[in-house]
Amino acid sequence: MKRKIAKLSRRLIERAGLRLYAATSTWPDDAGFNEARRRARRRNVRGIPDDRCFTLYRAGQAARTIPGDIIEMGSRAGKSSRFLLAGVGIESDKMLHAFDSFEGLSAPGPQDRDASGASVWKAGDLAVSESQFLVNMQMYEHMVRAYKGWIPDRFDELKDKTFCVAHIDLDHYQPTLDSLAFAYDRMSPGGIIICDDYGSRSCLGARKAMDEFFADLPESLLELPTSQAIVVKR
Repeated sequence: MKRKIAKLSRRLIERAGLRLYAATSTWPDDAGFNEARRRARRRNVRGIPDDRCFTLYRAGQAARTIPGDIIEMGSRAGKSSRFLLAGVGIESDKMLHAFDSFEGLSAPGPQDRDASGASVWKAGDLAVSESQFLVNMQMYEHMVRAYKGWIPDRFDELKDKTFCVAHIDLDHYQPTLDSLAFAYDRMSPGGIIICDDYGSRSCLGARKAMDEFFADLPESLLELPTSQAIVVKR
């Protein structure tokens, strides 16, 4: 009877587009991650799901001893930013440089559309104001600088920086490609590049940009079941 109930529950959850995590998984019990999750919930910071947040939290932890700052392209409401910084630690002297239009997505280009020419997204989707992002970053405000504008317009302001983590969550092909072109040569050895949208059916262009960019480079791309992809700079 229990097996039948479990199967039925799993089917209903999957039909609703939700995730069911195995009881044997240890990551939902991580104390530091759960504290970061509680703080985000108290501030009602919404965005990417918990499993992706855990990837970012662990990436932040892994980057503690890697030289450089964090660069994030596509910060939206700041949920991903909070988990990266929670992993690095509030006492760190690293900065997170957050690039976002704060006007939502740009219009999808040809590389972002499926075979029929359709796209899930339109210009302006997922918009969050810069002021809301900054409110959501309270507690970490001393570690964050926001750069309002369309990618890659303001990248030159960081042309002399090096990075330990680059988080790219832009959904579309061209801004993803532009972000990789800027960040890659500035990554410290061992630095971590994360693409949030790589395995998403609604973000075909992000996958194309990642595959094209790394096709002739020495790094290997690791796709995760969370839809993210990770590359470690050699």
